[in-house]
Amino acid sequence: MSGFSSLGTPSDNPFSPGFGVRPRSLVGRKDLLDSIGGGLATGPHSERYTSLLIGRRGSGKTVVLQEIEGRAAQDGWLVLKLDAVNKGLPERISQAVYALETEQSLDLEDRSTSKTTGLTVAGFGWTRTVIDKIRPDWDARRQLTALAAHAQENDASVLVTLDEMHSGDRDELRRFAADIQHITKKSELPLGFLGAGLPSMKTTLLEDNHLTFFHRCAQFDMPALTTTDALVGLRNTITDAGGAIDDDALRYAASHCGSLPYKLQHIGHNAWEIADASRNRIDLSVVRLAVEAAEATFLERISVPAWFALSEQDQDYLEVVASSDGTASLRSIASHLQRPAKSLSRSLRRLVASGYATVSNDRTVSLTEMLPASTISQLLETERLHADFIGGSVPSTSTHRTTPRCQKYMPRAKAHCVRRRGHPGSCASTQ
Repeated sequence: MSGFSSLGTPSDNPFSPGFGVRPRSLVGRKDLLDSIGGGLATGPHSERYTSLLIGRRGSGKTVVLQEIEGRAAQDGWLVLKLDAVNKGLPERISQAVYALETEQSLDLEDRSTSKTTGLTVAGFGWTRTVIDKIRPDWDARRQLTALAAHAQENDASVLVTLDEMHSGDRDELRRFAADIQHITKKSELPLGFLGAGLPSMKTTLLEDNHLTFFHRCAQFDMPALTTTDALVGLRNTITDAGGAIDDDALRYAASHCGSLPYKLQHIGHNAWEIADASRNRIDLSVVRLAVEAAEATFLERISVPAWFALSEQDQDYLEVVASSDGTASLRSIASHLQRPAKSLSRSLRRLVASGYATVSNDRTVSLTEMLPASTISQLLETERLHADFIGGSVPSTSTHRTTPRCQKYMPRAKAHCVRRRGHPGSCASTQ
């Protein structure tokens, strides 16, 4: 394909800052991929044959999902790629089944003849015959059972992946879980499952008594990216693309990547663009600008959506911790919020599970890079200015409705309450 187009010249930037885009250098994920892949290769008797991948926004869940899908396809598995973003999961399962034949014919030439999981595939001709026998009016369980049974007869396997599980319709997920359990665990047919979603699943889906199958799936938390991982990922991507970076610039960039691959990709992408790295070496001054731009993007695309997805109760909890420079004792938080202990413990559990806070052994709560104190303070200040401007009666331009402050006068404190209107417990002049 020509390097020129009426749309412009294609970028030579080797970094992939978009969500779900596979990076050129996949670092810090080998053990995770080996564990999930090994479970799938073992078969239905392995707990890891049906697994859940749980991680924060930007942690690389979808990339790992795609990597497993690719490895399975290379080994001759039939892969059904699904998501739970909207209702209609049963219909998407049927569509994925009927799309298998087309996908196989497109990918057949790219598949390796060496089977890393030990599967011996007799060929793909049987797939057309099976799909012709699967009727559109069959429900998802019957379609998947027929597919898995014929795969078994042909010494093959089926993998079903389900992304964005946290967004799924609860009734559809219950039906789906029952179907996978029946096919894989009860009938012991070769149909593996790998789901992925945000940590909020731990306090929603995984506490649903009607979703016990998901409870029994092997659970994998996305591992945090280390500084060493970031060093390797940045250096390899830059040098493999023909670029160069100074040692001090590389160390600075890696130290600001945090634990999420998403920020690594943005820092690398920005540095490459600013330096025009196909022609110039990346130095420290470039990387400083790249980090600044990446942090602004992280705020806009990760932190802000995360904040507005929280309940007002959980926002209040984080606001108290932020007001203490990002660290506060459980006793101090309880004193400020004056809410029942049970309510506070539920908020803390949700926030820890979602990766917004951590709790140390001395019962101290700390904020994480997802929503640091400076970010929360900035968001709250914007919210207050907006509420003052519109009189607290109109929703903000975001999806979150700005709630006006209580403003009740407290004679003893000689101050107005700064808590949100309709708050539980007593009024407070400081948060």
